[in-house]
Amino acid sequence: MRLFAAVSNGLGWSEYYRKAAKGCTDTAIQLFEENFARIATVEDAAMMLLKAFRAAHDSTTKDLSTEKVVNYWEVGTATLLAGLLLPIERNKLGFLCATVGDGKAFRIRFGKKPTDISVEDITEGTRANITDEDDVGGRLGPHNEAGAPDQRNMSVFYSKVQPGDVILMLTEGVLANYDAQFLGMTPKDTDPKNIKADMWSDLETPKADAVKSAFRIKLLERLLQKAKTPLQITQDIINHVIACTTVRRAFLEREGKTPPKNYVLYPGKLDHATVVCFTVTEFP
Repeated sequence: MRLFAAVSNGLGWSEYYRKAAKGCTDTAIQLFEENFARIATVEDAAMMLLKAFRAAHDSTTKDLSTEKVVNYWEVGTATLLAGLLLPIERNKLGFLCATVGDGKAFRIRFGKKPTDISVEDITEGTRANITDEDDVGGRLGPHNEAGAPDQRNMSVFYSKVQPGDVILMLTEGVLANYDAQFLGMTPKDTDPKNIKADMWSDLETPKADAVKSAFRIKLLERLLQKAKTPLQITQDIINHVIACTTVRRAFLEREGKTPPKNYVLYPGKLDHATVVCFTVTEFP
């Protein structure tokens, strides 16, 4: 028995992007369902993940070959995060995932005390332009020359897991609301004792990524101390998103236009928000 999950985020608001995102997840999941029996090693699983991403990209452009769509600009693009839980050896489990774009996967581990919780960013380091919200890092669908995908940050990750761990997969509409920059904070605000930069542009990308990652993990660990089940975790994560985007949503509803990119006055980010959350269990 193995578990496979995928989340995708359409990189626009039209039907084209919704269709691209749905096609990416449906195609990836179908490919794994049809080929589970062929996976015998971690290498097999990794190759299957890469094939799933190729098939997902092809799903976005299939209408071009049938002449239902004649222009690349009529085809949406999407990010994709897909992961596989599988037994590695006796009494050991692993979570293998691949991503292109700005989706992220986390491993949550609970200790003996109710407040003892640790969060690992399995996909840390995938964003090349960490401070630019318009650059997702990569995407499937026709984006580059001749309809090629943008594979700049396509990566494969592996994490050892154990029964009781929780795997969390999030799209950018959730993640941005756990990002210090989009909550109106400066780098110095996140750790005044050790960080002196007043602007995110003052930090090199690796440093900015590390600062944001550390802040995000601490925030998740604090918010999820009382949440033990996937349902509770999902509810707490979404409740935070709703709370921190209150002012931004009110502006949009009142003015009928996108709020200014002033995250001190209008914190948070409004985007497609998807959460996949499940508990790791023993394999029979």
